[in-house]
Amino acid sequence: MIRYKKVISIAMSMVVIATAFSTNVFAGGFHGCCLPRSESNPNYNIELLNEEKPNVTFLLNIGENSITEKSCGIEKSCDLEIKGYGKMNDFSSLITPPWYFCKNRITSIKIGDGITRIGKCAFCDCKYLTNIDIPDSVEEIGRMAFAGCSDLRSVTIGKRVENIDGLAFWECKSLTCVTYYGETDPNCADAFEGCTQLKEVYVPSNYRGDTFCGIKVIKGKI
Repeated sequence: MIRYKKVISIAMSMVVIATAFSTNVFAGGFHGCCLPRSESNPNYNIELLNEEKPNVTFLLNIGENSITEKSCGIEKSCDLEIKGYGKMNDFSSLITPPWYFCKNRITSIKIGDGITRIGKCAFCDCKYLTNIDIPDSVEEIGRMAFAGCSDLRSVTIGKRVENIDGLAFWECKSLTCVTYYGETDPNCADAFEGCTQLKEVYVPSNYRGDTFCGIKVIKGKI
């Protein structure tokens, strides 16, 4: 009996350890703090605390309005806000963003002025995202950061972006308008691969060059 209890105790300990490990690894070391609905806060706000990079936090706002309707009920739309300063995490198939569970509900993303790098695969497959403004503080956009955002139509890129990693906007097939406020072409090989509707990029009149990531530029309209 004593040996049996010991085996059970060890097994339960292993379950606890495994659960903690999987939560940390597969959720990327994030914890959520839910701010409940009230008169002053008509939506649900979830603040996602980032243990790896505590200077960068995420606020997920789950609204009243629905964007899709399924047999199991209404899916609420979400607004995502990236706050703080410095570089975002990189993500992958093993370490997914903490908003991964509702990526198909995100309709808008606000990146705070203070973020310097948008992480790899951060907003991949957010299919209801229609536009994104990347602030002047951002210097680099990670690989496949916005890949597969099939309804993304407009992108504004701040003047300090120096590097756009490969396939950052891959297969954004609805993308027709990109505006870049910098003066020189950043490093951006195949960043817009598969963006079949993107024919030209708007740049300032002092832009040096005739292309942006290999795409024809229109100067002086911004």
